[in-house]
Amino acid sequence: MLDGAMTMPNAKRSSVITAKQARQAASLQQIVLADLSFRGKYILWGNAADNAFNESVSGSLGLDLPTRSGGVTEAGAFSAIWANPKRWYLICEQADEPKLAEALANSGQVHMSVTDGQCCFRITGEATIDVLKKGCSMNFNEDSFAAGQCQQTRLAITKVFLHRSSASSFDIYVERSYGEFIWDWLVDAAQEFQN
Repeated sequence: MLDGAMTMPNAKRSSVITAKQARQAASLQQIVLADLSFRGKYILWGNAADNAFNESVSGSLGLDLPTRSGGVTEAGAFSAIWANPKRWYLICEQADEPKLAEALANSGQVHMSVTDGQCCFRITGEATIDVLKKGCSMNFNEDSFAAGQCQQTRLAITKVFLHRSSASSFDIYVERSYGEFIWDWLVDAAQEFQN
């Protein structure tokens, strides 16, 4: 196991969201906004057409990688999001990050932690799609973007991954340097839908 995999979760982490921003989001009535940025997040590179690559990942993580745009696979504590034909995001809850780091190290494949470089915000509620449509030109019809899929797009002119976990719940992955901007944008965009 890599030394970093053992010590990494002990590092002090801080959110890009201030207490004031969290209170502003908590006052929203038609949506719920949550900061899930401390989830474990890794990038994995490889060739999905290479059987040896697939077997090493599946054997170490117990997870088959998605092979098409929008694909998301899950097994146990880990999820894989298709980013492009040779790159995936691997996600887990914070408590499972040491297991994910160890599994990736055991796979022998090229990977990198982006846990501290990426934010994840969850937006849920009856006005979620209306809020997202204010800054995103995607088709949110469930025939085009079904629950369980992930799409790379732009939200408020910022590159993000949107993972649709249910009809009205999305996880938004964004680079940390844009995290505060996206959070504030979501809170502001939701104001129209307050009672």
